[in-house]
Amino acid sequence: HRNTIIVAVKAGTINQLSSWIGSNVAAPLIPALAASTGLNPEALFAATVIGSQSSAISPFSSGGSLIMAS
Repeated sequence: HRNTIIVAVKAGTINQLSSWIGSNVAAPLIPALAASTGLNPEALFAATVIGSQSSAISPFSSGGSLIMAS
């Protein structure tokens, strides 16, 4: 997988992707999502943080596999 990332970086894929995201996706997503869906912004923020943290300790991630191994 490391070689794939190296090829993507050398081909400029990462720079193009970050440039596209920077120009097409607004940075503060939670307020806009909360306003468009009618959800509570604090609850939406909490769900986002909990979801991102739980993926970091999943057994399928590097951090989670280290926790499971120890």
